[in-house]
Amino acid sequence: MENASKALIMAGSVLIGVIVVSLFMVMANSLTDYQQTQTQNQREAQIISFNNSYEGYIRDNVKGYELMSLVNKVVDYNKRQSSQGTAKDEQGQDLGFDPIELTIDFGNANNRKNFSRGDTNELFNDDKYEFNDKKNINSKINFDEKVKDILEAKLPVCNWGNNPNKRYEVDKTFKFTEEKLQGLLDNYDTIFAYVDLSKNELENVDQKEKLKALKTFNLAFGENYFQLKEKTGNTLNDFTDEQYWYVFSTWLKKDVDNKYKVTTDSGKKYSIWKTLNIYYEYDQFKRAEFKCDRTQVEYSSTGRIKKLYFNFTGKID
Repeated sequence: MENASKALIMAGSVLIGVIVVSLFMVMANSLTDYQQTQTQNQREAQIISFNNSYEGYIRDNVKGYELMSLVNKVVDYNKRQSSQGTAKDEQGQDLGFDPIELTIDFGNANNRKNFSRGDTNELFNDDKYEFNDKKNINSKINFDEKVKDILEAKLPVCNWGNNPNKRYEVDKTFKFTEEKLQGLLDNYDTIFAYVDLSKNELENVDQKEKLKALKTFNLAFGENYFQLKEKTGNTLNDFTDEQYWYVFSTWLKKDVDNKYKVTTDSGKKYSIWKTLNIYYEYDQFKRAEFKCDRTQVEYSSTGRIKKLYFNFTGKID
């Protein structure tokens, strides 16, 4: 009887042990399942958040200034987190996400002319611009950098004419700003009405027309910044209207000697005419409208968006 009792106690202990182990395994499996579910939910939430930051551009009326931000965002992502980038996860493994492919398609050369005041484009020389792991991964949008270069460019200070002791110079440090360039754009037709005239033809322009153009030019630059003086030796004299007109018309020429050109921060030289046309195309692009081609939107196997394609609609507001 006593042995039977001990046997029952031992069997009960074993049973309880089995039950405890079983409960522990169930709890462990449940915890693992819970953690896996939480991890999966977290990954899905990250994918949704990631896609949301790009899917807002999948529409028919994306402005150029929005595309500039998007391009910079894509380039930065491809560099830091794609398979072409250098970022690591918490375990030190390469993130290796598929790079995003972004394309801006102008369509053809005729469309690109909408962005230029002349027959040729200063910024947009191609119909299509691609940003992915193979193209432009190490650069921001190329024309953005060129425009930044002309901002704060310096006007020339040099000799005009044959007298080395006499020159026209800016008596204050002048630099281009977006406000000044925009002012010139707003008065483009008035200011550049005489840009292709010869010196003799300029001399025959009606005096009132000259003064009107000079006043518009000076106001667009900002009278507090753009004040020319005639320097003879160490003496500075005020300009006459005729002298002012000569400098004004010379600087506006499309093709002028380097001494008449503005100098950018990178050391490049442009005529004021060309500088303004670069900024004009930049300004046109910012206001242009693009349509996302939904048929070319693609997602990777992980569910992340990996391809966006934009076509120029022909509208510039």
